Amino acid sequence: PMNHDNVMNGDETDVDCGGSSGNKCAVGKICKATSDCNNVLCTSGICSSPSCSDGLKNGGEADVDCGGPCSTKCDNGKTCSSTTDCVSKVCNGNQCQAPMNHDNVMNGDETDVDCGGTSGNKCAVGKTCKVNTDCDNVLCTSGFCSILGMNLVVNGDAETGDCSKTYPYDKHPTGWKYTGSPIQVAYTAGWDLSATTPGPSDRGQCYFAGLAGSNNMSQTININGATTLSLIDSGKVSTNLSAWLGGYAHQDDNAKVTLNFNNQGGTKIGNAIAIGPVLSGDRKNITELLFEQSTGMVPTGTRSMDVLVEFTLLSGTDSDGLVDNIAVVLSASN
Repeated sequence: PMNHDNVMNGDETDVDCGGSSGNKCAVGKICKATSDCNNVLCTSGICSSPSCSDGLKNGGEADVDCGGPCSTKCDNGKTCSSTTDCVSKVCNGNQCQAPMNHDNVMNGDETDVDCGGTSGNKCAVGKTCKVNTDCDNVLCTSGFCSILGMNLVVNGDAETGDCSKTYPYDKHPTGWKYTGSPIQVAYTAGWDLSATTPGPSDRGQCYFAGLAGSNNMSQTININGATTLSLIDSGKVSTNLSAWLGGYAHQDDNAKVTLNFNNQGGTKIGNAIAIGPVLSGDRKNITELLFEQSTGMVPTGTRSMDVLVEFTLLSGTDSDGLVDNIAVVLSASN
């Protein structure tokens, strides 16, 4: 007998294959053992079709019973020919690699590509997320890192940077551009307010004051993220401007906060929102801070907002216009 005589003879299990013929039998041929078959199982005396559970690497699988046509992906260290073969979605040097936070693939417990979860990288605005901690200093809103719902003012509470705790009062606002001499000063510094002066219950250590003459401080809030911009341009985003404003006793020195909206070119658009001033009559001649807020729609086309705090001197030589906890919060409607 020969293994190419077109006859089933010797110990062949089918024509010219199986047994000790040296030829493996194709799918559908007769067999006695899996060793008779060409990398498939011998099932009920027949070489069966490849499957993703036969314990063999066959049928286009990348490794044993994984990758290729199989729904089961290959674990780290298994052979692969493309990223789709691997659980990690990373195939390098024909081997599935462990997830990394710089492999340009969303894998492991990442919520977006190379960020979120335990990756060690925070996700930017517009990226997908599950919880706030997935995001880079913004909120996780409806599954996306978003500026909606958070205070967008940098150092609106005067708690960032140095704060004047004793005379001379010379610590200027951190994170703000300013003209003149506005300061951030401690409630314990003996300026106008104290830790027990009527005002915000969640106050920190410091607040803002005008100090010498009339002056101002300002900052620009840039709006990013395709989802947020789309909502703005659909006329579905509103903003709430709030702050605690006040002054000293019977004096009318005051602070006013204005929010302006700008288009892509930086030109002011729409109607500004303003709160204040709070005058002595509003305070009944008591040294205190009062909560003020105003809400309005963000104009379509808005790409940035300017926060302007103006301190006005009306009595004496130093401005006792006072402000704390300045906040700008965007929200979206359906």
